Amino acid sequence: MLETLNRKQVASHYGVSLPTVDAWVQKGCPFKTRGSKGVEWEFDFDAVQDWLARYWSRPGQVVTRNGLQTFSTTERAEVIKALGYAVRHVGSIAADMAVKAGASIEISYALNQMVCIRFADSVEAYMAERGVAEVDLVEMFCRNEDEPDFKSLALEAGSVFDEDVCERFVDGIEWLKPSPEVLDAQAAWLRGHERTATLKEPAHG
Repeated sequence: MLETLNRKQVASHYGVSLPTVDAWVQKGCPFKTRGSKGVEWEFDFDAVQDWLARYWSRPGQVVTRNGLQTFSTTERAEVIKALGYAVRHVGSIAADMAVKAGASIEISYALNQMVCIRFADSVEAYMAERGVAEVDLVEMFCRNEDEPDFKSLALEAGSVFDEDVCERFVDGIEWLKPSPEVLDAQAAWLRGHERTATLKEPAHG
């Protein structure tokens, strides 16, 4: 997703008309550059995202990085928002706590990714079992700005942050494979899909 959008891209991303985007601006939606003759409107994606989530979304709707998603009830939408908030921050909390517990910056860096993704996997599997499918919390809510300040954490850990070294450390850990919760949810979905297919098969003879 582009970090800077023009007026037409904002409308396309959220599935609204250009006049709706104009109405948002009149109501306070932030922009980087005001459009004029020969000058395109420019919007900061994250700023628009935050404004929409706070002032524009309707009951049952969630503003995500993928656009606007509508859920069957207001309560369900609020739960998704809360879980998205948790997924956005749980990795940073784990990274910070790791350093405070005496871990290296490499372990802190790895836990930021691993805890975030594993937590999201577990939540998504739980929701899928209860009929809330097609929810990718990391894709929907996480942003680059949510990353911890690894330079400061490295200083706290008594070292220097080197992203390449940290990436190699993460690459050496066998963890980027589906968690048991995800595998169980996928197996349950396949079993249900196979049962449905069997019931729909025409009788022979």
